[in-house]
Amino acid sequence: MNAGRILRPEDHVKDVEAKTAVTRSGVGHSIPSTLTTGYRYTRLGYTTVIEPATPPLKTKHTHEELNDIPIVDKACFPVFGNNWLVMEYLSEGKIDECAAFVAWLLQATRGYAIKIVNPGGIEAWAWGKNVSGLDDQVPHFNITPREILRGLCKVNKSLNLPHTIHVHPNNLGRPGNFETTIETMDCLRDLGEDTPILHMTHIQFEGYGGKDWFSITSEAPEIADYVNTHDHVTVDMGQIIFTDTTTMTADGPFQYQLHQLSGNKWMNFDVEIESGAGIVPFRYRRSNLVNAVQWTIGLELALLVKSPWKVYLTTDHPNGGPFTSYPRVISWLMSKKARERVFKRIPRGARRRTCLESVDRELSFSEIAAMTRC
Repeated sequence: MNAGRILRPEDHVKDVEAKTAVTRSGVGHSIPSTLTTGYRYTRLGYTTVIEPATPPLKTKHTHEELNDIPIVDKACFPVFGNNWLVMEYLSEGKIDECAAFVAWLLQATRGYAIKIVNPGGIEAWAWGKNVSGLDDQVPHFNITPREILRGLCKVNKSLNLPHTIHVHPNNLGRPGNFETTIETMDCLRDLGEDTPILHMTHIQFEGYGGKDWFSITSEAPEIADYVNTHDHVTVDMGQIIFTDTTTMTADGPFQYQLHQLSGNKWMNFDVEIESGAGIVPFRYRRSNLVNAVQWTIGLELALLVKSPWKVYLTTDHPNGGPFTSYPRVISWLMSKKARERVFKRIPRGARRRTCLESVDRELSFSEIAAMTRC
């Protein structure tokens, strides 16, 4: 977060939170300062927020940030999907030893859940590579992303942790990646069909059809159909907003890809034996065909998944847009007319690649409450 703030003075120079009799000053937009973060979540009615990816070696500072965010309750999810010791234990079939290590690391970092980002891919990125599928070999480790996912899911169950594994899958942000998304969900199905054992994050970024950016389509209906018919998985939207924002993720190779696509400035980090990270500023434009298709995917997913207990409202803050845009997203979910006002202004080519126009569902206040509070 601090690296993003340093990289992007233009992000917050026009969004200043003035000091009042009861609040302190700060800056906002896509990378708000700690005090502003607490104030703005509180104004939205939130009582609990989560930092969803923290490298264990950096988690002491994560807690310094969280301690400075006022009013709301906080927790953080340490990343495990590219940890050397985790991969060594799992490659040798040592589930009990891996569980002991994970339990110790969660206790040492005061973490709440197991986060997995691009399993095996960030380790590959340290060698200038990536993984493109669940059965690719991770360089220098006799293990695949499938084995990392299944191993950490078994660890999560054996430790009886209060949250499912929180998964950012392979191939994020690539045309055609919906197949990897469904394969990722399905590879864990036999470990617990009746109860949630897996949460797939920011599914909009993983719901793309097509062979390239010119042929990209929405495959949200395929993913929603899978979620509707299987009880072991939950998802969140990762809805994009047509605005300027800051993308930041532990998925270093994806951030480099975004840097190449956009030409925007880029920061990259490597956290020794644990993880990595990248930061790239980005503006989502309504006139851009790809951005317009992305906008439809998150909404389609939220509207086509029947149970509001299975799909959560997010913008993957700040990757899809600031969390302060949640009221706008709620208006799109509750009103077809509100959606249509935006839909009519996106490129015609994008409209043909989505089914959003044919979706009549309008969510109720109760459904919104479940998606945002339960």
